[in-house]
Amino acid sequence: MKSGRLLAALAAALLCFSVPATPALAADDNLVVSDPEAHSELTREPGWVMLVFKTEASATLAAIVVQNSAGENVATGPLIVEGTNVTTQLISGLAKDTYTVIYRTEDADGQPRGGAFQFSYGPGTWTDVDDVWVGEEEQPPQIDDPGPAATPVATAEPTPTPTGTEPATPTQTATAAPTTQTSPSASPAPAPQNGGGVTPWLVALGVLLVIGSVVWALVSRRNAARRTPPDAG
Repeated sequence: MKSGRLLAALAAALLCFSVPATPALAADDNLVVSDPEAHSELTREPGWVMLVFKTEASATLAAIVVQNSAGENVATGPLIVEGTNVTTQLISGLAKDTYTVIYRTEDADGQPRGGAFQFSYGPGTWTDVDDVWVGEEEQPPQIDDPGPAATPVATAEPTPTPTGTEPATPTQTATAAPTTQTSPSASPAPAPQNGGGVTPWLVALGVLLVIGSVVWALVSRRNAARRTPPDAG
């Protein structure tokens, strides 16, 4: 009985030692956390890659390269090194794809070391990468040659909106012009016609009245002279 139990314990111990190491055990133990995380599938376009290490990063050795599936570099701008944090900006208009982050820092002895991991914007397609490397001999070539710069995804929708609103203003100003031109010449013409017809008749009537009164006065005098008798003396 005792010998059987010993054999079972030895078999369990052998199984434990024969299990292969998982990828998490093979990853760079100097990398504490990353944003984005390894094998994360993002639903929003990322703007940067930030790495946090156990030891303080060297501004002269620190490097981050971010490549798309075509081997193009999507990192842009100067590298930001703040203590144990190293950050690089990504281009705007990032296409949905799988991206490989290749980085370099230094260990406690001052030797260059680094690793790599992948994340995706949208669904990811994972490939094998060098999780950790130490020394200049193992440094991946992408550190010195990050590849050509990737072209951002073009967004061509904002242009139609300004062109659709511009033609409205010329048509409104053009229709307002004729109304101002017709108003000055409408009312003054009839005034002289009415006034000019009334004035001559009044003048003629006045003249006739004057002549009539004069004639009436002369006739009255003659009639009076005829009626008075002549003086007898």
